[in-house]
Amino acid sequence: MSMITLEEAKTHLRIDASYTDEDAYIERLIVLSKAVVESEICGKISDMGVGEAEIAKQAMLLVIGDYYANREDSVIGTSTNALPRGVAALCRLIRNYEG
Repeated sequence: MSMITLEEAKTHLRIDASYTDEDAYIERLIVLSKAVVESEICGKISDMGVGEAEIAKQAMLLVIGDYYANREDSVIGTSTNALPRGVAALCRLIRNYEG
C-alpha cells in the first residue's frame, strides 16, 4: 500500500477527481515516486517516524508533479537537473548517512 493515494496525487496535480483518463498513469507515478525518494534517502519510508514520513510524502508529491508535467527528458541550453531542487532539499533532511 502506498502512502499517497490517487486522490491526494490528483489534488496535488490539480486534476479534477472526475477526470479518470490518466488514473493508471498517476498510480504508476506514485509507485515510481516512492522508489525515487527511497533511493535518495538511502532507506525505507515505512521505517521512518511520522515527521520524517511527512517530509518523504512531500518529496514524493514533488516527484509526481515533476514527472507528470515533464513526461520526457529534455535538455535546454547546457544545464540539466536530475531531480527538482525541492526534492533534493527535502531528501537531505531525512537521508540516512550511515547506510
